[in-house]
Amino acid sequence: MRKLTVAEDVLVPGNSEPVIEVYVEREEADDGGMPDFIIEATDMFQERYGLVLAATLVNTNSAPTCKVRLMNPFF
Repeated sequence: MRKLTVAEDVLVPGNSEPVIEVYVEREEADDGGMPDFIIEATDMFQERYGLVLAATLVNTNSAPTCKVRLMNPFF
């Protein structure tokens, strides 16, 4: 499990699907191990923000930030 941090503040307008950059928390053990992670939203995230996060496979060794897709299904 890793913590994500949004690279910059983002406003997600209703009925839109922006692709945003996030920073994935890393540990020293990640350098020698498998750097691939699946990013998924927790139930708490969905309840708090009302957004849907598409499950995304990322490689934390390829770049300091990764791109994920959010969706705001409300108008």
